[in-house]
Amino acid sequence: MENNISYAKWKEQLMKLNLVIILALAVLEFGLYFGIRQAGKMYVSFIVYMGKYILLPFLINMGVWLFCSFLLKKTQSSGRMRNFTTLFCSFTICLCVAFIHNDFIVVICFFSLVIVISGIFGDIKLTQIITLLSLAGMAVSACYAVLHEMSGNIDYLFEVAVTAAFLIFTYSFTRIMIDYSNEQLTKLKQTYHRLERLERKILLDPLTGLYNHTAFYSIFESQLEECRKSGQTVTLAVLDIDDFKKVNDPFGHENGNLVLVRLSSVLQDFCGHGGYACRYGGEEFTVIFPGIRKEQAWDLMERARIEFSRSSYPFSKTEKVTFSCGIFE
Repeated sequence: MENNISYAKWKEQLMKLNLVIILALAVLEFGLYFGIRQAGKMYVSFIVYMGKYILLPFLINMGVWLFCSFLLKKTQSSGRMRNFTTLFCSFTICLCVAFIHNDFIVVICFFSLVIVISGIFGDIKLTQIITLLSLAGMAVSACYAVLHEMSGNIDYLFEVAVTAAFLIFTYSFTRIMIDYSNEQLTKLKQTYHRLERLERKILLDPLTGLYNHTAFYSIFESQLEECRKSGQTVTLAVLDIDDFKKVNDPFGHENGNLVLVRLSSVLQDFCGHGGYACRYGGEEFTVIFPGIRKEQAWDLMERARIEFSRSSYPFSKTEKVTFSCGIFE
């Protein structure tokens, strides 16, 4: 299952790590040449060594790194493809090392590392793809070595089998970690949604969906503190539906609720983007305007008042309901 998290930060860091590894391998190979030559075990010329062990791998790795970096900047590719692109760059580095040295300790370390890193993205299918590529890369490098250097060596074939088994074990371990991480992530999401529902019950008015009396004081105090720090002002609008009993008494509370819901909708439309609309209690409402001057708040409330006064209701086509408002900065 593809994880919908972008992991942009980790992809960027992994690409930087890939670049560091490419440069470090070139420097390391260069140092190894002099170490091996000093030990009297260098059997190729400096030019051949530079071409096979340093220049060719460096060009391949840098070419793949630049190509992958280009693909990651294209926004139209899917999240899974972008994750795979990052891992493919790491895989290419491992493949170059495997072909050059044919040392199975090195192969195990590098390919296993890529499989484990794929677990960061929490995508089992992606880890499967990387594991198959690692096994294929190991098999191709082994065939290359057998054909050119170690044909018929039984110990070498045993090392191939052990390496393949270790890579499969690494995949199994990584899959367990992915399943565990996804399970914990699911639990966190469920907890978040429960807390979100609980917060709605605590802070939101069930009828109108606006912030309730408790939330009003909490928001107002926090906005006052923020504005004191920033030097801005807080404007408070307090409004009350005019003669609300003329709706509730003759037409009933259910129709009165229609008026309350309509006013809440109007306040959200005109004030919700720049302020916090609250139902203070009954037919009383407040709107908190952080960083907005009194004149601008008055203009918003006046537009809301006009819109609300034009509303019609099924219980009375002729009865117009209005509200009165006071504003304090």
